[in-house]
Amino acid sequence: MRSILLIVQWLLLIATSHTVNVAWAHTVIPTAPSQAAVKAEYFFLMARLASWPGEHADGIAGFTELCVLGDDVDLYESLRMHDGQPFRGSIARIRQAHRTSFLKDCVAVFISRTEESILREVIQYFSSKPVLTVSDIPGFANRGGMIELIDDASRVRFAANPWCAARVGIEIDPRLLELAVNVMQLDEGDCP
Repeated sequence: MRSILLIVQWLLLIATSHTVNVAWAHTVIPTAPSQAAVKAEYFFLMARLASWPGEHADGIAGFTELCVLGDDVDLYESLRMHDGQPFRGSIARIRQAHRTSFLKDCVAVFISRTEESILREVIQYFSSKPVLTVSDIPGFANRGGMIELIDDASRVRFAANPWCAARVGIEIDPRLLELAVNVMQLDEGDCP
């Protein structure tokens, strides 16, 4: 539990440490990060805390691909700061795609709201693959997604569906589940 609290404190530190230099006033004014930046941090952190079957998350040729499906440019740009960083014994590679067929090497995928109209097909595509699915589409965890990021005023919270993750061999860290605002039960939600 202590390590999760340290991670949450780290996220809060990042959330409060962004600054803007206002040259005309010769002062530095702290600014809050965008919702996209906070969601990118959550996505990266949650991918680090998940466990995959066998060696799937160890990457290909020393890289582990974390991907964004759709047109969430702000989230993708925020997530790109992790490109090249150490990730679970390999190096993180951040990619964006507009079709699921281009995501075959990804271990975690953030599904943008722009993909809501085809969400059923996207969930079906990943239903037999050990890929952590995360989205901010309302009701995502009830519709077969694994982690749903929820906008709550100025905060980001999350709901989890560990049963859909377990069906493909992914384990969501139980300490992370303790922080979720909602954890789907076995008979709740929809797993294709």
